[in-house]
Amino acid sequence: MQLYLIILNLLIFGLGACLGSFVNMLVYRVRHNIPLGGRSFADATGKPLAAIDLIPIISFVIFHGRSRTNGEKLSILYPIIELLSASGLLIISWRFYDPTEPHIWLPFIVYTSYFTLFLAIAVYDYLYFSIPKNLTIVILFIAGLAAVINFFGSNNPIGSVDQMVITLLIASIGTFVLSRIPITKVGSLDVLIVASLALVFSSRLLEVFFISCVVGLCWGAIKMIKGGGLSTIVPLATILYFGSVAFLFIEILQLS
Repeated sequence: MQLYLIILNLLIFGLGACLGSFVNMLVYRVRHNIPLGGRSFADATGKPLAAIDLIPIISFVIFHGRSRTNGEKLSILYPIIELLSASGLLIISWRFYDPTEPHIWLPFIVYTSYFTLFLAIAVYDYLYFSIPKNLTIVILFIAGLAAVINFFGSNNPIGSVDQMVITLLIASIGTFVLSRIPITKVGSLDVLIVASLALVFSSRLLEVFFISCVVGLCWGAIKMIKGGGLSTIVPLATILYFGSVAFLFIEILQLS
């Protein structure tokens, strides 16, 4: 059984890294209005990439962080995002995978889809201080599916329907009010991101917010120390992503 769990975790880590590579592609193509279909290509030259160029994390190490096609230095964000995705998927599997459930893969698939898109939005917000509308609509739909699983699955109930509705209203209205205050730099699409979190975490959303605030304070402090000054802007979707994943990890520690 121990060997089985090791192999399973390695497979999940590898899948998460592949999804992280997908996130890198998704962010780039959404930003540049490029269709998601078609082969991957080098950003600088447009040349199609071979399989050896597309191995998550490993390709970056093999070619010393440079493009094989033209030797151009690649962003360190590429392997970092792949590692974040791989680690996040492990956390999701530890929290929501239960062999005793009759449909064990359904929560895993839904939550994997949610947090993969959430990571893409978080990366996009970090890089460009904006949130793509199309991804936000999709993640809100997936969050609705997660809410259904929460209330009908025995493994992961997070609250009652009335708790979810109240949390959804309070979180959405609160974020909307913040979005009307120019100094907060909160956009209207941030309201939908918070609404999706309310659907996923229900009454536990305040705990996610608290952890996200800690992440945001640390993030802002580091940016200020590095010279950002008091005008430092903290991307909301990014800190909410880290806060939600950290919440799941803390919950795993409490359940173990």
